[in-house]
Amino acid sequence: MKIAVAGYFVRFPGALGRFMTRREAARWTRRRAKLSPLQRRLHAIVVENLVRSADPLTATAVAKLADEPEADVAAALENLHTWLGFIALNDDGAVEWAYPVTVADTPHRLTLDTGEQITPACAADAVAALYVQSRLQGRPLSATLLTTCAQSGRALEMRVDSDLNIEVQTPGATPVVSVPLVNFKKLGLTVIYDAL
Repeated sequence: MKIAVAGYFVRFPGALGRFMTRREAARWTRRRAKLSPLQRRLHAIVVENLVRSADPLTATAVAKLADEPEADVAAALENLHTWLGFIALNDDGAVEWAYPVTVADTPHRLTLDTGEQITPACAADAVAALYVQSRLQGRPLSATLLTTCAQSGRALEMRVDSDLNIEVQTPGATPVVSVPLVNFKKLGLTVIYDAL
């Protein structure tokens, strides 16, 4: 697979691709470390439970899962919503997306070898979702990613693992992932959905 970065195509998951993915994971880890203990805990709870849910998670549901007062959870979720890239709340105030998973309809399906299914928010999040889930579960994971090429509409199948290895299974396919170099802070957006 190749990845486009600033107009240059590089092999992915070659050494540069793995380096870039690990660097991005480290950046998210640093950003996550700035959250309060409750915010970090709620983010982990939401990510784990969005994987199991077909519906967005309300503050009431998250409060029950966290065994925390609903008002505290609602305030923390609203705060996480303002941090670009952590969660997105729908119009009803329920969590629909928490980096890197969503209950929204996307063309991406990640099926872990255990049979558990994850809906990544985007193709790049498929690798991140497996990486995050392996850290949450404390064990290495591997999965099959089924997706659709945004350019051709062709179905693509890849094997991915939590060590950031990717193997294209679709004969003749050489997928390209584009990584836009966009500074969302300069755009003045509060949540990633505002960019869509």
